[in-house]
Amino acid sequence: MQLMILWALGLPAFNITPVRPLRSVLIQAENDVGDLAEMYQGVREGMGITPEQEAILNERIFIYRDTTRTGPDFVTAASALVDRHQPDLVWADPLLNYIGDEISEQRIISDFCCKLLNAVSLRTGVVWCLLHHTGKPSKDPKAASHWTASDLAYSGLGSSALARDRRAGARQDARRRPAHVPAQHDEAPDPGRFA
Repeated sequence: MQLMILWALGLPAFNITPVRPLRSVLIQAENDVGDLAEMYQGVREGMGITPEQEAILNERIFIYRDTTRTGPDFVTAASALVDRHQPDLVWADPLLNYIGDEISEQRIISDFCCKLLNAVSLRTGVVWCLLHHTGKPSKDPKAASHWTASDLAYSGLGSSALARDRRAGARQDARRRPAHVPAQHDEAPDPGRFA
């Protein structure tokens, strides 16, 4: 939510500055409308958004709840929203709700991401931001203590294609870290400017 708001205002988030203010469509399945409104309003209030900025956000962020479509049906509905709002970014949260099949199979990931989502991207220029869950953590608290950023890129559930076939990725988790240790993220070589 915070990323969408900052980038809609053309402001940096996590040291990523958009080349211009970005329009976003969020398609959400986990939270009901009240929860979504509470999150959105809480972030806006916490950031001290002015009435002028709020008016800008109303023109650049569009939030939908879809709990019934998966696979090709989801992509058809999302494509219609892309045509309607002409966003720069489409956030699908969570990926597991929308993929519509076994996420561990390479064929499923290729069909969904490469064939379906990429077709929309190539036609419109939209960037897909697929929010995804990690698996259950190990009961051994030291199990991943030696992991590198590259190891963490593969920590999501499903086929390794989810980590390989993207331009950039980030992982956020609830573990505490000392203030002097930067958050881990990974980037593809030569990622260029965002959007």
